[in-house]
Amino acid sequence: MKKHRSSIKLGLLAAGIAASSLVAAGNGNIATQAIDSNQSNRTPVVSLTPTMGDVGFEIFDGQTQRYSLSTLPKNATDAIVYIDVDSIEWNKKKMQAVLDLARDLNWVVMAESGTWNVPRLHAFVAAYYPRVNTKNLQNVAVRISWDNGRAVATDLAPDAAAVEVGIDYLQTTAGKALLANEMTTRTVAPGSNYAWFANNAYQATASSRQVGTRFYSVALNRDVVKVWKSTSNGTTDCIVSWRGSATTGDWLANIENQFGSSVAVPGEASNAARIGSGYASRLNSYKAAVDAVACSNAYGVTGHSLGGGMAEAYSFTIRSKRPSLEAYNPARVGNASFRTQLVSALGSAKVEVFCRNLDPVWAVPVGLEHVGSNNGCTYWGSSVSWINLVANHAMTLWL
Repeated sequence: MKKHRSSIKLGLLAAGIAASSLVAAGNGNIATQAIDSNQSNRTPVVSLTPTMGDVGFEIFDGQTQRYSLSTLPKNATDAIVYIDVDSIEWNKKKMQAVLDLARDLNWVVMAESGTWNVPRLHAFVAAYYPRVNTKNLQNVAVRISWDNGRAVATDLAPDAAAVEVGIDYLQTTAGKALLANEMTTRTVAPGSNYAWFANNAYQATASSRQVGTRFYSVALNRDVVKVWKSTSNGTTDCIVSWRGSATTGDWLANIENQFGSSVAVPGEASNAARIGSGYASRLNSYKAAVDAVACSNAYGVTGHSLGGGMAEAYSFTIRSKRPSLEAYNPARVGNASFRTQLVSALGSAKVEVFCRNLDPVWAVPVGLEHVGSNNGCTYWGSSVSWINLVANHAMTLWL
């Protein structure tokens, strides 16, 4: 992907950074100032706000060094400015000063919502780049580049974002998941039918799939959710798969912080069922697009990790259609009323929650519940590690 090189001389660049020191404070997790040999071919990333972590997808995959304006190497002639719109800590005047500097030096600006809150991302873009039309922006990251000082916004899927900062995409977590999709799904637990689809949700681009006598083609391909449909004999079946966390980072704390406080299920304010606020926010952003893929017959809903939680939350909103639910290593989703109503509407045979011993995600968010019949799960797989507990969370264990 083309990099935008600044023609500003190094002395002027250093002066510009010094002049902007008023906005360089407050980033406590900055890496060292020197660029090591593995980073030398990558465009430096200036992180203006500490990210919320890796709850959605972290576009730099935890591999690219971050700097503040004060720690950016003085010989850098280019940089990418990174902002997580969920964790902005500065006032608008200071933020505008940094974005003006980025424009003057022709630096790319990356804006991302770590919680996958697309409306919040669009509100940020509208506030700082009012001439940018966000109507056709659908992903949870936006790249702002410059055309003679005019801001140009581009949607970023995970693969494009990774390439933008010089990472070999196949070395990122999402790329590895893409390679893992070459494996053939094998049944490792009773009732496991959609593991391939849960894993395929991690791809930047979904793949079609033959399941028995039916061929499922991709009907919706978003970075957060994908939908496949199969039409045969006048009926249309759909499989909906929600994407989970792409990287580890500090997502355990972020699941607790962003998804734990309970709110009403979107569209059901009078219902006693409650779900975590992060799930509700994501439903508000993506449910309409998923519902627009009209299906006349059977629904399968699946996902892994936070995607498994989203599968439960979305299944509740279409419970009258009695979808088949398969959640893999899901985080907790709702209250007791949510669980009771979901199981009652779908029937226990259609609620499959696949868990693995020693998986740390099973315990969060505190205060919410799982929907399975056996201590929150319908099937417990054996652990693969007593030391690296995160290893027990891998989706590839179900393939």
